[in-house]
Amino acid sequence: MSDVITVPQVRPVQPVLRFLRVVPGVILLAAIGYAGKLLEQNVGAYAKAHHWTFPNIEYVLWAIVLGLVISNTVDVPEIFRTGVATYEFWLKAGIVLLGSRFLLGDILKLGGISLVLVAVEITGSIAFMTFLGRLFRLKPKLTSLLAVGSAVCGVSAIIATKGAIEADDEDSSFSIAAILALGALALFTFPVIGHFLHLSDRAYGLWAGLAVDNTAEATAAGALYSDAASKLAVLVKSTRNAMIGFVVLAYAIYWASRGQAQSVGNKAAFLWQKFPKFVLGFLLISVLATYHFFNKEQIGALANLSRWAFLLTFAGVGLRTNFREMRKQGLRPFAVGAIGEVVIAVFTLGLVAGAVGDGSHGGSDPRAAASTKVSSVYVASIGLFARPRGFFESAQSAVKGHNRAARENSKNSHDDRQAIDVDFQRGLQIAAGRQVVNGKSEEKERKEDHWKNRHQEFACLGHLIYGFHSSPSSNRIRADRPTPS
Repeated sequence: MSDVITVPQVRPVQPVLRFLRVVPGVILLAAIGYAGKLLEQNVGAYAKAHHWTFPNIEYVLWAIVLGLVISNTVDVPEIFRTGVATYEFWLKAGIVLLGSRFLLGDILKLGGISLVLVAVEITGSIAFMTFLGRLFRLKPKLTSLLAVGSAVCGVSAIIATKGAIEADDEDSSFSIAAILALGALALFTFPVIGHFLHLSDRAYGLWAGLAVDNTAEATAAGALYSDAASKLAVLVKSTRNAMIGFVVLAYAIYWASRGQAQSVGNKAAFLWQKFPKFVLGFLLISVLATYHFFNKEQIGALANLSRWAFLLTFAGVGLRTNFREMRKQGLRPFAVGAIGEVVIAVFTLGLVAGAVGDGSHGGSDPRAAASTKVSSVYVASIGLFARPRGFFESAQSAVKGHNRAARENSKNSHDDRQAIDVDFQRGLQIAAGRQVVNGKSEEKERKEDHWKNRHQEFACLGHLIYGFHSSPSSNRIRADRPTPS
């Protein structure tokens, strides 16, 4: 009887197969990112050589737009999707490498400011989104997912909370679609608003980090403004991300107490499981850079690698965003998210106005300058919702008071400050709908040319929120943006 020899079968190595499935998509991300870099370098030069008027579009925006065109016209073929999904890995890698450009002292200083702002933003956002969800009669768990996504870190927070509160797949799909659509909208509107209001890099970076939900979109929105704004947006957004474990734990305990989710056993293990580990990598690289572990050339190389990682991320953001799929998810979650995001954006803008008040507009009292800016934001909100026609009148009156404060604050004149308070209180009264009669001068102003008034009103609105003046000393100085080399 012949012996039977069993030949062992050679099983394919799973890591190798996974790597091969990822390669096509990563190549696509790199190709789109490199194409964006080439377009930035060549389109502007070509337009200048032919005397065309063409805006200077950054490589970040080119990469996103190219991805959007592919995703919303021919769609992303199946062979590329696994690799395209790695954009989240490149995002985290870019943030870790970005730590080489932060000294530990800067992180501790800015981290303290951002931690306070983040705590206020999370509390206010969750409360308001919960109120909106009940007002629109959304399902309670769908409301919870939208609230967490808007308050903390977008899609990542929704996915983490879904499992903790045992939400339906349909609820998570609705909330993710709404957050993605609003993130894409914020990506393009935030830089425009920032430039319109002449926000400094510091103010805009804080605002983008606080108000934009997803980390990828917050990073891209900052990069579209300036390199310095991008760094601050990443730092503030990372602070928000670090809060995810506490927020998800609170929701898990709440829904477990209502008998609609499993109770949480080891709370410390739960927090560690939800904590974004890349934040620790960011801090580690920053500590090494602070204590001169890297030389100047190595820090430059790490910073360049970080920019390339972000470029792959931005290409992935464009490829991931499919507007046709978003429309299928319905309008109510999107409406709740849209209203909530607008209110959160205005709310966080007011927070930032108070946080960055530095007395740089001619005054000697930073707290007074910051207080005036914050008050102006909320006077504008009161006027806009309570009495739209009186809104711009109140804006003009409030700005007159603020500008006079900036010019006269150094004189410490008690009489002038009383006059300033009268102007500001007059603006509040008009915003509340009260009639303030001040002679023929106001009657004459009402009869001036309509379009001239509209131009003054919009210029006034820009001054109102941040109190910027047209003097050269107040112009925002921005360093040239470094690009991947």
